[in-house]
Amino acid sequence: MKPDEYFRMMYPYIGQAKMPSEFIDDLLCSFVVDDADFAGSPFIEKTADYKNRIYNGSKPFPIAIAAHLLDASDPMRFSVYINDNLSDDLVENLENELEELGIDIQGVDVADKCAKLFVSILTETARRTKRKGAPAKTASHKKQELIGVPIATVYVKDGKISINGQMFSLHEKITPPENIAQEEMPYIKALFAAYAQATGMATVTKNDLPTLNVRYRRNFSDQRENYYNAVRVERSVREIFNDGEVEFGKIKEDTYDGIVDVCWNDFDDGFKRLLAVLNQVSQITLTKSFLTQIKDLINNSEKKGICHMLVNDGRIQWVLEND
Repeated sequence: MKPDEYFRMMYPYIGQAKMPSEFIDDLLCSFVVDDADFAGSPFIEKTADYKNRIYNGSKPFPIAIAAHLLDASDPMRFSVYINDNLSDDLVENLENELEELGIDIQGVDVADKCAKLFVSILTETARRTKRKGAPAKTASHKKQELIGVPIATVYVKDGKISINGQMFSLHEKITPPENIAQEEMPYIKALFAAYAQATGMATVTKNDLPTLNVRYRRNFSDQRENYYNAVRVERSVREIFNDGEVEFGKIKEDTYDGIVDVCWNDFDDGFKRLLAVLNQVSQITLTKSFLTQIKDLINNSEKKGICHMLVNDGRIQWVLEND
């Protein structure tokens, strides 16, 4: 398990109402001793976008930071932090999740186990160095530069991108897994909060879905499909284009700019805000990235899925604090 996977595993249990970037700072502040050389989280001066990328795994956790954290670690203090923030009704769920990952917790307090697990993850991260003499990885094809390519000659057909006569396969369409993946949890949690507010329920979980009105069940299914359609494009362009990650980031920023005003409008509940934003994103034209000019690469489903990526990044929410 990598640090970002650990963050995403723990977030639904102890993240509470924090944004992922705030959650990382709080978690790391509680991992180190009070008199550590650095004050609190080593990322405290970093931007929210930087911390969101650490959280989502698009930016590797720095080796030097992992070593620094280990030198100043206080696992007992960290265990207390987890225990204090973990509600009793979620303990069993977290225990089951750890067991599914092959992590034996029998006879050990779940908070202590989570603390020890994070120590082992940081230890492995701190040891992550290139082996001398190891052959460099070679890509199956040379990545393409977007700049300089006549966009009019680039198009999508039959699951492939054609660039100057060369065909590059997109990832296969991703069917949302039956079990919700850890990286989905922030936007899934936001959807459940919207459904709860709209129905007047205190909370909504996956187990409640069969009891909800068909509009919510259908919406949940549609949004997961939208999310994975966006993930498919993101993964594909990262592999095909040298600057694919940067360009996809521009798309996310362009999407945010196009929907943020609607997000801050007044709505009776979070579900109505969700529907209004999804309607808005279907109507806007994205222009900041060359990728948006490639016909049939990013359509309405992918644009809606990017909205859920922005929820994962902590940029938007469906239920606002003062709603």
